[in-house]
This record gives sequence, structure tokens and C-alpha cells, in this order.
Amino acid sequence: MISITVVVPAKNSAVNNITFRSHAEKVSIDQNITGLIGNNDIPLTCSFIIEAWENMTRVELFAKNKTDEFIDVKPIAIFKPNEPAKLISAGSYLSGRVTLTNITSTSTNATLTFHVLKCEDEKDYMCKCYYTDMEGASLPTEKSPPTRISVQKVTIETSISATAARPGRISSIIVSSTKTEIQGLKSSICNTSLSTKKNDILTIPTSPIDTVTITHLQSTENLQFVFREDDTIMFTCSGNIGNPPGKLIWQKTFPQEKKPITYSNETTYIEEIPGKCSFKGTSHLTVKIYAEDIKAKIRCFEESQVNVPGMYIETEPFDVHFHVRHTTIHMQPKQERYDKKINKITLTCSGSGNPEPTYIWFKEDNKRNILSRTNLYVIEDVVQNNSGVYICEANNLIDDINYRQTNSVNIYIEHATIIVISGICAVVIIILTCCAVKKGYCSRPNRHESDNAIYDEVKQQANLEYKLTNLHTLVPTENVVYDDVSMESSMNYRY
Repeated sequence: MISITVVVPAKNSAVNNITFRSHAEKVSIDQNITGLIGNNDIPLTCSFIIEAWENMTRVELFAKNKTDEFIDVKPIAIFKPNEPAKLISAGSYLSGRVTLTNITSTSTNATLTFHVLKCEDEKDYMCKCYYTDMEGASLPTEKSPPTRISVQKVTIETSISATAARPGRISSIIVSSTKTEIQGLKSSICNTSLSTKKNDILTIPTSPIDTVTITHLQSTENLQFVFREDDTIMFTCSGNIGNPPGKLIWQKTFPQEKKPITYSNETTYIEEIPGKCSFKGTSHLTVKIYAEDIKAKIRCFEESQVNVPGMYIETEPFDVHFHVRHTTIHMQPKQERYDKKINKITLTCSGSGNPEPTYIWFKEDNKRNILSRTNLYVIEDVVQNNSGVYICEANNLIDDINYRQTNSVNIYIEHATIIVISGICAVVIIILTCCAVKKGYCSRPNRHESDNAIYDEVKQQANLEYKLTNLHTLVPTENVVYDDVSMESSMNYRY
């Protein structure tokens, strides 16, 4: 017990002792009250002490929500000595289901009794007493510590406290679609909802607008979410968020243990659940869909249940349609030039898209002739006639629109004849050069015969070139066989 003793000298020099009790002792309120929802007489009593030298002028009773502060609220009821106790505007919600006790100048209690307890009565309460001295001067106001009334609902099985539960439903709506931008279609918004009840799927058409479309889904056990890349989707989650009301949190989860994306800034709209001492929360998440979102899921849960297994609701994995892209060609073997030594050339085409792309192959100089209808084409005959630009065309179909992307590769196959003839010419030139050098150093021509010798040499060279030309014409394109070429020259030189 804490007390303060003040010594006040009197006129006759006698000493009067005045004891002031501590704040906690002077005003108090019933603590830890638990009531059942419905017709119950639950008293809430404020107790106070009036000293001999003071008057109590009024008692005020306050109530606040668990997340508020008492300093920010107004009293719900006022008790004044020798006057009827009354509810004021802040306590008008209690009208008709509570009674107030009247107090006198000597009363030490003021009581509010709940005859019909409701969920909204689960609040924090506090009372405050106002005093004056015998001459009417105001004394410090005294207040009680806070207390709380907990309201519970009783069922046949058990009593249920107002804790957050697994959300009850996720629904989606396409608010912007690339399909309407391409096709210029008009369609209606359709809500697609997924509830925690098995087979509970709802599709509701609403007013038509110009920029929205959706794939209508069948009512099956597992709801499929089929979107197009760049669609903008609004998801809605609702469910019991407890009392005091919590907040709904969103996540986008991915397969293969990729880190989820958490959305925690979306507003949760709150409304009371009648008769259940709890609140329903509704939240909206608007996201843009990307090709990378294939197999992703949208998950919703109340924030206090983040680490509780199974206390969330989520969509089925997304199926995201996107047009073909990233078409590439792989050559095996990969060379700049090919010749007869290569047995075959394998061309492989690949691209990404959903639905999976289909492929066709053709040459640039004959686009009507389809070489292959798969992603693979093999050049079995590696000859010059099969040189050229080979084109792969990848296609996929989305909402009756065909998307196409092509890529090409230039295959150059060298002609075998050109290689052989080039070799022959080189050998001949070397032979001629050697002969000319030999003749110049080993023979001394006569001056009178020099003109005839030069003429004969030129003639022989011309004949040799003529034979080589004929040989070029007769050589086969694949296997070239040729005879050895020899030269003899006898020249007489005169001095």
C-alpha cells in the first residue's frame, strides 16, 4: 500500500493528519470479464472512494476498440450524484440493452449492466472520477486502470473465440486483355470465383465494356486459370479475419522453390460478421500477367496465420498463353563451308511459346516446297546443288490468331570439280615455270633460229591450254580422274 501523509497546522495548534491513497486504490473497475453472446446480465462496476474533505461530482465510463487509445475517445455513459445516469451519443449503440445505476453523493459504485451482450461489446473499458474540495475547487481527476470484456459465442460442441480463419474465397476478373487490342472485340466482364467448398465455382456476367475479355471456365473440381500474356487481372480474397480484425496478405508463388512475391500493401476492407463476434475482410490484388508466370499461383491468407500450415487459399497453377518467340537454328556440324567429306548436315529449330509452337522448313528460292513439318531437317546429300538459305518458320495459334516467327541459315557447299581443276592448273604452271628456267640455263640458241624457237614455244603453250580446256569439260562432277601431263621440247638455237 502506498500512502502520503500531509501535516496541516490548525488554528489551535493541533495537528490534523490527512492521508491520500494512491491512484490505483482510489478508482477501480471490474477486471477480466468474459460474457456469452446473447441474453446475459453482465455488470461492469466502477468503484471509487470519496474522502471527508471532498465531493465527487461525476463518473464517466469510457469504451474503446482494442486498437484505439482512451485519450482519443469520448465517454459512453455519465453518472452524476442525485441525477439519472444516462448514455451519451458515443454510447447510443447500447440503448435498449443496458441499464445504469443512479448514484448519490455518498455512493461508492457506478454500474452499467449488459442485458444483451453483443460482439461489438468486446472492447476495453475505463472509468474516470471528478472531485472538488468543500469550497468547490476542482481536484485532480482520478481514473481506473483499463479492463476488457471478452465476448464468446457458444455452440453445441464448444465455445468459439474470434480468431482468424482460412480465407473462404478467391475470385479473379480480367480488367485488361491483349486479345481485344488485337481483334477489336467487345465482351463482358466475368467473375470467376474459387471457394474453399469443393466444386463451388461461380461465373457471373456483368455489364459489357469495350476492353475486357475472359476465357469461360468449366465447373470442375480444380479451377483452371487461363490468361494471356500482358493481361491485367484483379484477384479478390475474402474471409474471416478475426476480432480484432486482421489483414489479408497476398503472395504469388512459383514452382521449383523460386522465391515468392509478397504483396502486403493492399487494403483490407472490413465488415462485421453478424452474431459471430468476428469480422470479414475483403482485399483486391491487381497484377499484370507475364510469360514467366506459367505454373504460378496466387495465394491469400490472414497475416497472423502466415506460419500456420494450411491456413491459406490459393488458385490452381496459371496457364499463360504467349506468342512464339526466340526462334533459333542449330547446325550440326557447325561450319562456314561444307564439302563431300561431310555425310549429312542436321538443322534443328527451336522457339518458345504457349501453346507449343509448330515448325516448317523451306528454302528461300522455293518457299512453296515444304522440306519438313517438324523442328528437324537433315540434308542427306551434301552436294553443291543443296547450297542455299534454309528457313525455319515457327507458329502458334492463340484465340484463332496465328503468330509466326522465322529464322534462317545460309548453307554453303563447295563444288568438288572446282577444287580438282584448281589443283591441276597449279601443277601445270609449276611445270611450265621449271621447263622455262631449265631451257634458259642449259641451251644456247643460234641467233638465226631464235625467232622460230620462240614461236614454237608459244605454240606448244597454246596447245597445252587447249588440252586443259578439253580436260575441264570432260572431268565428272563427283569423281575426277585425269592423266599425267608431260612435255618434251627440243629446240635448236643458232649463234
